[in-house]
Amino acid sequence: MAQNETLDYIKSKQPPKETETIDEINPASAYTPLDETHKNELEKEIEVFIDTLLLKERRITTLAILYDLKYTQISKIVNLPIGTIASVIKRVRADLKAHLLKKGYKV
Repeated sequence: MAQNETLDYIKSKQPPKETETIDEINPASAYTPLDETHKNELEKEIEVFIDTLLLKERRITTLAILYDLKYTQISKIVNLPIGTIASVIKRVRADLKAHLLKKGYKV
């Protein structure tokens, strides 16, 4: 009897085992090599776009997006007013969106 009580206690403390069948897997959320290809193509297209920017725009965009810096930090680094930083980033984002739409990407 003590053994049964112990087993019942252990079973009650263990999380239920999760089982998954092939039918329960959502194929839409599964990773595919095609996803990686699309991601690589998009990254290359963004790099091409960034290369077309003026040096000032490229520096500001790189600091904002790649390094995730705040506008005040970028302002100190490039020695420009915060308003200019915000304006450049807004314009670059809009231009990038237009560029990607033109290339057939859904944005």
